[in-house]
Amino acid sequence: MFYKEHYGHGENELQHIGLPVIKKHEVAAKLSKGVTIGRILDDFRDNIGSNLKREDLITRADLHNIKHKYNINIQDGQFHKDDCTSVDIWVEQMKEQGDNNPVQYYKKQGVIDITGKLETNDFCLIIMDPGQRHLLQKFGQGKVTITSETEFKKILNKFVIEMMNDPETKDFGLYFERMYANRATLWAYCYRKGLGINCNMHLESMHKTIKYHYLNGCKIGRLDKSIMTIRRFTRDKKVERMIKLTKGKSTTRIQEIKKRHITSISLNLNITKNDANSWNVDSEHTPNQSYVVKKINEEICCVIVCSTCKICIHTFECTCLDYSIKSIICKHIHTIALSQENHTNKMVNSELNDINKHTADTKEIEIHMNTLNNKNENENLYEIFKKRAMSTVNKIHLIEDPDHLKEAIKKIDALNAFIDATSKQSAPNKEFIKVNNDPPNKKITTQKIFFRQNRSEKNPKTICLNLRNLKVMNYETPF
Repeated sequence: MFYKEHYGHGENELQHIGLPVIKKHEVAAKLSKGVTIGRILDDFRDNIGSNLKREDLITRADLHNIKHKYNINIQDGQFHKDDCTSVDIWVEQMKEQGDNNPVQYYKKQGVIDITGKLETNDFCLIIMDPGQRHLLQKFGQGKVTITSETEFKKILNKFVIEMMNDPETKDFGLYFERMYANRATLWAYCYRKGLGINCNMHLESMHKTIKYHYLNGCKIGRLDKSIMTIRRFTRDKKVERMIKLTKGKSTTRIQEIKKRHITSISLNLNITKNDANSWNVDSEHTPNQSYVVKKINEEICCVIVCSTCKICIHTFECTCLDYSIKSIICKHIHTIALSQENHTNKMVNSELNDINKHTADTKEIEIHMNTLNNKNENENLYEIFKKRAMSTVNKIHLIEDPDHLKEAIKKIDALNAFIDATSKQSAPNKEFIKVNNDPPNKKITTQKIFFRQNRSEKNPKTICLNLRNLKVMNYETPF
């Protein structure tokens, strides 16, 4: 016997009611925008009222079913289940950006390299957008000159010999000689004079930021997701750069330069002039030792400046370790700059330099804005959509592989589902509600201790709950 309705089920029994269609559309829209499943669950469960509704009982399985129904499967740059095909799709999409295309060179595996330098099975992808190119041209023009490092080599060889001659440190000496002593040029400071950075520390810092801030400590086994992560990182760095140029930022190096300027004023170091652009400045702590300061540039060419002396890091150079290793305007350079006869003239021309700097900063901001700007912002989006839809229809015959055609149909189904979900929304999505408004720097609250009233040991199976080390964390929602 067939029953059109479920026999014996009440109309209002929640366990037999499906999720309302309008709620499915809202969830699909949020998933399409990248909202996490956990955050959607929190939003529903934080708004449970006095009357229990079907959406109050939503589970992760419900959300996964909605995700499957609406074909919402593109995440973090994954355009295809095959990693190689997904990267190809991204490269083709980047070509539509014209001059802002970040792909400088792309060679797939199995394709002959036009340069003749790569093997057929090699893979190569070079990415650099106009904003990165501008920064490279602005800050990457310096040259590094390697001088004699005889003293360092003597100390290094002596250290290795001492390690090898001591039985307790011989194993370490063998390891150090094999891994470090034979390639000291890769890590020793003395081989990186004038670079102004500790390469390893900056690279490790960048790697840590990408790994834990952008990837949440998870490993990535796909190249397409890695590319999207790097693109997000560079995008955020460009925004930080624009914030710095617009609002100004006192970096650690600028603060250190100011400290050395103050120190140079209180010192009375002896200065010996060698020629028009060279001086010897006595050491503050070591008698009979002096450092050579040379003037190598007349104009301010970077943002690492002393605002009082009106010089940048490239105006003078000094032979002291403070300048050579840390790339800081040392106290010896400040002493020479303050003693110059044209120091007053520099102060008079400071306004002109500030105007030139503002012009250069404005130009750089425009370059970054051009790479970040959404060109479709002020255009007729409906016309753009129709134009691209017709272009897609005209390209259907180019797909020869049946599997690729099936994948394309899935993408079209996902697009149709997204249009259905967004067009049927009766009202804009409500903002996520914050369940905790405590400041982010508030200290954690220690939980009250559970303790046993009767300390008698007559019953050996009695369990004592001691939660002294447990603390309650107040989490701030990320939205």
